[in-house]
Amino acid sequence: MDETLDEMERSWSKRLGARRTWIVPGGTEHLSNAFDGAAEVEESLGGVPIACTDIRKESQEASAAGRFLVVDNSLASSFGCPAARLGATLVIESLDAILCDIGSGLIAASVKDEAPEELGPLVASFAERPRPQGRMLEELARRLSSFERRRREASDAAQVAAAYLTCHPAVTCVRYPGLKDDPTYRIAASTLQSGFGPCVDFRSQDLRPDLGGRILCAPGNTWVPGGIASRMDIVEGKDGPWIRLTCGYGDPKKLVLALEDALKR
Repeated sequence: MDETLDEMERSWSKRLGARRTWIVPGGTEHLSNAFDGAAEVEESLGGVPIACTDIRKESQEASAAGRFLVVDNSLASSFGCPAARLGATLVIESLDAILCDIGSGLIAASVKDEAPEELGPLVASFAERPRPQGRMLEELARRLSSFERRRREASDAAQVAAAYLTCHPAVTCVRYPGLKDDPTYRIAASTLQSGFGPCVDFRSQDLRPDLGGRILCAPGNTWVPGGIASRMDIVEGKDGPWIRLTCGYGDPKKLVLALEDALKR
């Protein structure tokens, strides 16, 4: 089974353009506080409203300031953004979406080249952490085999949903990196691969509280990251609240019908 994990980690590194990857227990919640000012920490795809980061530019600016760039690649994934190849020194990805498990407790941590001095203790800790084995490793390998398909289909559904929402009379603003008039479209087109991600942020004329937590197209009315269902949440940005649609890999036509029903006044 160690050979399975070794191959998995090598494939991760190859997709990202990294030198080495470890699949280990960990989280992404406190990355911005972990480097004592030595690093710039960005999400490849994230923020409110949703946007794509110009990793090349951020990497150059961090280097010019004597720092290094750390990228949280959880939403875009190693299949969707080769963050190390674009300039990130360290790339962290939560495996929740791959495992369809909120709080799975696993990350993939990848370093581009030799780790800078400030990263030494953290990189050493990756090598010392317990590696997934047994049933956990079997489940990771099984879920990973379908993840690229699920990820692409979720991005396709988000593209359809974003186009639909743009034309909806009750919707006042839509942000999705896959729309050509989105502020980060050009960046996303040169940063992301095989889709623009599963999340669409929008505003409606009436931001109803009942839209928060609404699950769409869900067998059994359940939602998990990387699953078949879609979900709406109310998320807070610097300029106020947005409705975030996180798309699953279900039928886009059914999703549009569900959105139409949810947005009825």
